[in-house]
Amino acid sequence: MSTYWIHSSGTVAVDDAVMKGVDVSGFPSNLQLMMWYGSYGELRYKDDDRLPIRERVANLAAFVHIFDRWILAANTPLPTESGRASPPIITLAQAQFVKGQLVWGLYYNKSQPVTPGAAPPDNTASVNAAVQGLADSTNAAIDSMNSIITNLAAQTTNAMEGYAQSNTGARSADAQALNASLDGQHAGHTANIAIVNQNFVTVQNAGSVPMGNVTSPQGGISPVVMQTTHVDAASVAPLSAVPPVSTSPVLPGGAAGPHDTLAPIRDAHLGNVYAQSSVEGVAAYDITAGW
Repeated sequence: MSTYWIHSSGTVAVDDAVMKGVDVSGFPSNLQLMMWYGSYGELRYKDDDRLPIRERVANLAAFVHIFDRWILAANTPLPTESGRASPPIITLAQAQFVKGQLVWGLYYNKSQPVTPGAAPPDNTASVNAAVQGLADSTNAAIDSMNSIITNLAAQTTNAMEGYAQSNTGARSADAQALNASLDGQHAGHTANIAIVNQNFVTVQNAGSVPMGNVTSPQGGISPVVMQTTHVDAASVAPLSAVPPVSTSPVLPGGAAGPHDTLAPIRDAHLGNVYAQSSVEGVAAYDITAGW
């Protein structure tokens, strides 16, 4: 977490980068030190005004302009012992990060008004927004998966029906061919038996030796019956609808949270800060407007 502070003497720090001689005009005259810890801040008033007990920062926006001057001061080449100017000591990315952290600070400061004795503001609203986004994303993924599974089930059913119909025709044709072949063999054997029997009669008449007839088979061979069963779409179990994930913001105790009206302003300022193409542009951009 970043720590920013301003001292009435003109010393301003962002994290470990401390700069002296920064223009701190507009800093309250009875204030000695202001410290900001990322999501909340503290004020140290001068001893002649009140007891040296730190108080909470109620309005971070009143100090943003001083940090803007720190950014400009950090972008000013510093003299060296050789007299040559050194390059700027802050990059565009660093300036954007510093200003972006101040945007988040304003968001926390304005979404959690200071009350006497209150604990440091939490990030419930930010968590709620993240949970909302995660729930929306999860619902979309589940809907997509459900659609894919449903389509796959339909395609599988169609394929099974097509396979069954195709094989039904093939098996029926095979059964008909087999039946015809067996019937032909039956007819041939019956004809041969009739000829043999006739020959036996002829031989018997010529030689007067009794000879019995060859018994002819009774009836033809029963044709083979092929039973085919179609795969019906009704045999495929329908998919159950997937219940959506609850998108109610989460607050302690399970209560639904209010709509976060400050998040769009925060995100717009962050986008504008990171859209700046120069350190001067970052410092000049007003992040205190619109809240």
